[in-house]
Amino acid sequence: MNSAKQNVLAVGVYLADVENTNEHIRAVFAGARTLNVTQRWTAITLNSNARIVSARDAVVRRRTARFTLINRMLRDFQNFDWIVVTDDDVELAPGFLDDLIAVAVRADFALFQPARTRDSFIDHRITAQCDGTIARQTNFVEIGPMVCLRADAAKLLIPFDETTEMAWGLDYIWPVIIRDAGLKMGIIDASPAAHRIRPPNTTYNGNHARSQSKILLTNHRHLASEDAFRVLDVVV
Repeated sequence: MNSAKQNVLAVGVYLADVENTNEHIRAVFAGARTLNVTQRWTAITLNSNARIVSARDAVVRRRTARFTLINRMLRDFQNFDWIVVTDDDVELAPGFLDDLIAVAVRADFALFQPARTRDSFIDHRITAQCDGTIARQTNFVEIGPMVCLRADAAKLLIPFDETTEMAWGLDYIWPVIIRDAGLKMGIIDASPAAHRIRPPNTTYNGNHARSQSKILLTNHRHLASEDAFRVLDVVV
């Protein structure tokens, strides 16, 4: 990578009617020192009095699949070096984005996520922050709360499949695409994200999302869980 600043497109959907950390995330991203960061946000609200953080935010007042909204914000993703897709309820350290992408460059990850801090809600144990490592090359990168793509991976994975409301299951399909392209993916432990504001399944129906994911997986090549949850290499 040369000395010129890389261009990052960060997109997210926030629930304006419930507790979130949207403004905190914006501030951390805006504070990036080594990157040019463009942020796009969409607010979902059923309340006419809800606080919309910025007049530039798109506002949706009906139930809409999250990744449908994300795809709209990624209309020109080809113009960016990196894509970051984030939920609205993570907590990040200052300098988070600079550090995260610096490690991704070192590890040569095309698809990656920050590890979750140990005090986070953790759905898959492999995503928990691992002591003593900077990053782990894995067969799994979770669909949320934050997923990051280098430009070459973005061309393979965007637009995201919109047939399921929460896009569960894509994280078992992605490894096959990444592997076939000869790229690497992984989890970055040196720059974790805390995900502890809202417990899982509080703003969506987890059972419905799970049943939709099973349908999605029947139509795509994918890894079984025993193959997905593997660490292939470590960066120390």
